[in-house]
Amino acid sequence: MKKIAIGLLAATTLVLAGCSDSKDSNDSNPGAAASKAVNSLAAQASAAASGVADGAANTRDAGFAAAVSASGLTLGDQKQTVAAAEKACTTLADSTLADAVDEVKDKYDGDTTKATNFIRLAVPVYCAGQLGKVIG
Repeated sequence: MKKIAIGLLAATTLVLAGCSDSKDSNDSNPGAAASKAVNSLAAQASAAASGVADGAANTRDAGFAAAVSASGLTLGDQKQTVAAAEKACTTLADSTLADAVDEVKDKYDGDTTKATNFIRLAVPVYCAGQLGKVIG
């Protein structure tokens, strides 16, 4: 999807640049005009890619928060829930599942089962590389 969006943006930019009827000082220097067009295209493509990445992250976070809510494991609003998941993943990367559970369980009044289930939901979404520590 991202490649398609960037490709469409690039094609549109090239078409619009070719359709321009304005004359500027770069007409006498085709290399400068081409360089300017490439720089503009690169900036637009970068902005589009950033927008797509931001949209994907927002969708991921909303989906995760919905899954947590549906499981009865909500930890406040979406931002707080995502922050707790990311922190648990950081702990899991540096330590063990038991340490990550200890870090989260206070948010569930010491309920180890709820903390473990929260981490099991978080790992595939935010730190899939740690999946072995959760299912192993």
